[in-house]
Amino acid sequence: MRFSELADELSSITPDALNASLRELDREGLVARRVDPGPPLRVLYELTPAGESLRPAIDALVDWTRREA
Repeated sequence: MRFSELADELSSITPDALNASLRELDREGLVARRVDPGPPLRVLYELTPAGESLRPAIDALVDWTRREA
């Protein structure tokens, strides 16, 4: 996804906080950051296999928070 798409989906987080989180996830190997030189220049993010392996746990947490809300 593009940064702007992620920002739209996660409207409760500031762009600076989202950028910091994405950089940390990239350093940890859970997200891959790819720069498409454009024009226009685009930065794309995708889950790595390690990130994909966490999807069931994250989905379970999301389901739990929705039930508890």
